[in-house]
Amino acid sequence: MANAMKLLLFIFPLAILVGCTGGTQQPQEQPSAEDSLSKATEHWPKEIRGTAGDGTSMNVIEVVTTNSDTLYITTPAQTVAGGIEAGDEVDIIYNANGDENTGVVAINISTLTKVWNHTNTLGAKQSIELCGNGDVNTWNMPAPSYDSWKLEGGKLLMHSPAVLAKEISEHTDTFDILSLKRNELVLSLHSQEIIYTR
Repeated sequence: MANAMKLLLFIFPLAILVGCTGGTQQPQEQPSAEDSLSKATEHWPKEIRGTAGDGTSMNVIEVVTTNSDTLYITTPAQTVAGGIEAGDEVDIIYNANGDENTGVVAINISTLTKVWNHTNTLGAKQSIELCGNGDVNTWNMPAPSYDSWKLEGGKLLMHSPAVLAKEISEHTDTFDILSLKRNELVLSLHSQEIIYTR
Protein backbone atom coordinates (compact mmCIF):
# COMPACT_ATOMS: atom_id res chain seq x y z
CA MET A 1 0.00 0.00 0.00
CA ALA A 2 2.84 2.37 0.89
CA ASN A 3 4.52 1.56 -2.41
CA ALA A 4 1.31 2.24 -4.35
CA MET A 5 0.98 5.57 -2.56
CA LYS A 6 4.57 6.55 -3.45
CA LEU A 7 3.91 5.61 -7.07
CA LEU A 8 0.78 7.79 -7.17
CA LEU A 9 2.68 10.73 -5.63
CA PHE A 10 5.28 10.39 -8.40
CA ILE A 11 2.85 9.90 -11.34
CA PHE A 12 0.38 12.67 -10.36
CA PRO A 13 2.85 15.64 -10.59
CA LEU A 14 4.30 14.15 -13.75
CA ALA A 15 0.85 14.01 -15.36
CA ILE A 16 0.21 17.64 -14.41
CA LEU A 17 3.56 18.68 -15.89
CA VAL A 18 2.88 16.85 -19.16
CA GLY A 19 -0.60 18.31 -19.32
CA CYS A 20 0.69 21.88 -18.89
CA THR A 21 3.28 21.59 -21.65
CA GLY A 22 1.04 19.67 -23.96
CA GLY A 23 3.41 16.73 -23.88
CA THR A 24 5.36 18.01 -26.86
CA GLN A 25 8.44 20.11 -27.31
CA GLN A 26 8.49 23.11 -29.60
CA PRO A 27 10.58 22.32 -32.69
CA GLN A 28 13.83 24.24 -32.79
CA GLU A 29 14.35 26.30 -35.91
CA GLN A 30 17.06 24.69 -38.02
CA PRO A 31 19.44 26.97 -39.93
CA SER A 32 18.85 26.88 -43.66
CA ALA A 33 21.47 25.48 -46.02
CA GLU A 34 22.01 29.03 -47.32
CA ASP A 35 22.72 30.35 -43.79
CA SER A 36 25.13 27.48 -43.13
CA LEU A 37 26.96 28.11 -46.41
CA SER A 38 27.14 31.84 -45.69
CA LYS A 39 28.67 31.24 -42.25
CA ALA A 40 31.10 28.66 -43.64
CA THR A 41 32.31 30.94 -46.45
CA GLU A 42 32.55 34.22 -44.53
CA HIS A 43 36.05 33.26 -43.37
CA TRP A 44 37.25 32.12 -46.80
CA PRO A 45 39.70 34.40 -48.59
CA LYS A 46 38.04 36.96 -50.85
CA GLU A 47 39.32 38.43 -54.10
CA ILE A 48 38.97 42.05 -55.21
CA ARG A 49 40.10 43.95 -58.27
CA GLY A 50 40.40 47.71 -58.37
CA THR A 51 42.68 50.73 -58.55
CA ALA A 52 45.21 51.64 -55.88
CA GLY A 53 44.06 54.95 -54.42
CA ASP A 54 46.01 57.93 -53.12
CA GLY A 55 45.62 56.56 -49.59
CA THR A 56 47.95 53.64 -50.41
CA SER A 57 50.94 53.55 -48.06
CA MET A 58 53.85 51.24 -47.23
CA ASN A 59 51.60 48.83 -45.31
CA VAL A 60 48.05 49.53 -46.46
CA ILE A 61 46.57 49.41 -49.96
CA GLU A 62 43.55 51.57 -50.63
CA VAL A 63 41.53 49.75 -53.31
CA VAL A 64 38.87 51.67 -55.24
CA THR A 65 36.54 49.31 -57.13
CA THR A 66 34.69 50.02 -60.38
CA ASN A 67 31.60 50.74 -58.22
CA SER A 68 33.63 53.45 -56.41
CA ASP A 69 33.64 51.39 -53.21
CA THR A 70 36.82 51.83 -51.17
CA LEU A 71 38.47 49.05 -49.20
CA TYR A 72 41.64 49.22 -47.11
CA ILE A 73 43.77 46.07 -47.07
CA THR A 74 46.80 45.62 -44.83
CA THR A 75 49.57 44.40 -47.13
CA PRO A 76 53.22 45.48 -47.08
CA ALA A 77 53.94 47.25 -50.39
CA GLN A 78 57.08 45.17 -50.96
CA THR A 79 55.01 41.96 -51.08
CA VAL A 80 52.88 43.14 -54.02
CA ALA A 81 53.96 41.27 -57.17
CA GLY A 82 54.91 43.97 -59.65
CA GLY A 83 55.18 46.75 -57.05
CA ILE A 84 52.46 49.27 -56.25
CA GLU A 85 51.80 52.95 -56.93
CA ALA A 86 48.64 55.02 -56.72
CA GLY A 87 46.72 54.61 -59.96
CA ASP A 88 47.86 51.02 -60.61
CA GLU A 89 45.24 48.34 -61.15
CA VAL A 90 45.57 45.52 -58.62
CA ASP A 91 44.09 42.12 -57.88
CA ILE A 92 44.20 41.17 -54.20
CA ILE A 93 43.20 38.05 -52.29
CA TYR A 94 42.54 38.95 -48.66
CA ASN A 95 41.07 37.67 -45.42
CA ALA A 96 38.31 39.76 -43.86
CA ASN A 97 38.26 39.68 -40.06
CA GLY A 98 35.76 42.20 -38.76
CA ASP A 99 36.99 45.64 -39.73
CA GLU A 100 40.50 44.42 -40.59
CA ASN A 101 41.34 43.11 -44.06
CA THR A 102 44.66 41.30 -44.40
CA GLY A 103 46.16 40.70 -47.82
CA VAL A 104 47.28 37.19 -48.77
CA VAL A 105 48.32 37.65 -52.42
CA ALA A 106 48.51 40.94 -54.31
CA ILE A 107 49.30 41.28 -58.03
CA ASN A 108 49.82 44.53 -59.91
CA ILE A 109 47.75 44.14 -63.10
CA SER A 110 49.23 47.33 -64.58
CA THR A 111 52.68 45.71 -64.43
CA LEU A 112 51.38 42.37 -65.73
CA THR A 113 49.54 43.75 -68.78
CA LYS A 114 52.50 44.30 -71.08
CA VAL A 115 54.24 42.61 -74.02
CA TRP A 116 56.56 39.90 -72.67
CA ASN A 117 59.35 38.13 -74.61
CA HIS A 118 60.74 34.65 -74.18
CA THR A 119 63.43 32.67 -76.00
CA ASN A 120 62.47 28.99 -76.29
CA THR A 121 64.86 26.02 -76.12
CA LEU A 122 65.45 26.20 -79.91
CA GLY A 123 66.55 29.84 -79.65
CA ALA A 124 63.40 31.27 -81.23
CA LYS A 125 61.98 34.49 -79.79
CA GLN A 126 58.34 34.27 -78.73
CA SER A 127 56.19 37.14 -77.50
CA ILE A 128 52.95 37.35 -75.59
CA GLU A 129 50.86 40.41 -74.78
CA LEU A 130 48.44 40.36 -71.86
CA CYS A 131 45.91 43.10 -72.62
CA GLY A 132 43.99 45.00 -69.95
CA ASN A 133 40.65 43.82 -71.34
CA GLY A 134 41.55 40.13 -70.86
CA ASP A 135 42.64 39.43 -74.44
CA VAL A 136 45.96 37.82 -75.35
CA ASN A 137 48.06 38.47 -78.46
CA THR A 138 50.90 36.10 -79.32
CA TRP A 139 53.73 36.09 -81.84
CA ASN A 140 55.73 33.05 -82.93
CA MET A 141 53.90 30.76 -80.47
CA PRO A 142 52.87 27.21 -81.40
CA ALA A 143 49.19 26.53 -82.08
CA PRO A 144 46.92 26.73 -80.33
CA SER A 145 48.06 30.07 -79.03
CA TYR A 146 46.30 31.80 -76.16
CA ASP A 147 43.38 34.15 -76.77
CA SER A 148 42.36 35.28 -73.26
CA TRP A 149 43.61 35.47 -69.69
CA LYS A 150 42.39 36.12 -66.15
CA LEU A 151 43.65 36.03 -62.59
CA GLU A 152 41.99 33.62 -60.20
CA GLY A 153 43.17 32.70 -56.73
CA GLY A 154 46.53 34.38 -57.33
CA LYS A 155 47.20 32.29 -60.45
CA LEU A 156 47.32 33.30 -64.10
CA LEU A 157 44.84 31.36 -66.24
CA MET A 158 45.34 31.48 -70.01
CA HIS A 159 42.78 30.06 -72.41
CA SER A 160 43.52 28.41 -75.76
CA PRO A 161 40.74 28.06 -78.33
CA ALA A 162 39.97 24.83 -80.13
CA VAL A 163 41.68 24.11 -83.46
CA LEU A 164 39.30 21.82 -85.32
CA ALA A 165 41.66 21.16 -88.25
CA LYS A 166 44.25 19.76 -85.84
CA GLU A 167 41.66 18.11 -83.56
CA ILE A 168 42.85 20.20 -80.61
CA SER A 169 40.17 20.97 -78.05
CA GLU A 170 40.04 24.24 -76.12
CA HIS A 171 41.77 24.25 -72.77
CA THR A 172 43.04 26.55 -70.02
CA ASP A 173 46.58 26.48 -68.64
CA THR A 174 47.05 27.52 -65.01
CA PHE A 175 50.34 29.27 -64.31
CA ASP A 176 51.88 30.05 -60.94
CA ILE A 177 53.34 33.55 -60.88
CA LEU A 178 56.74 32.99 -59.29
CA SER A 179 57.94 36.56 -59.80
CA LEU A 180 56.64 39.77 -61.34
CA LYS A 181 58.84 42.83 -61.72
CA ARG A 182 58.68 45.82 -64.03
CA ASN A 183 60.98 44.08 -66.55
CA GLU A 184 60.64 40.39 -65.73
CA LEU A 185 57.84 37.83 -65.39
CA VAL A 186 58.57 34.31 -64.19
CA LEU A 187 55.81 31.75 -64.59
CA SER A 188 55.62 28.07 -63.74
CA LEU A 189 53.55 25.49 -65.61
CA HIS A 190 53.71 21.84 -64.53
CA SER A 191 56.89 22.66 -62.53
CA GLN A 192 58.59 24.13 -65.62
CA GLU A 193 59.83 27.71 -65.21
CA ILE A 194 59.30 30.15 -68.07
CA ILE A 195 61.11 33.49 -67.90
CA TYR A 196 59.74 36.46 -69.83
CA THR A 197 61.43 39.84 -70.13
CA ARG A 198 60.54 43.27 -71.53
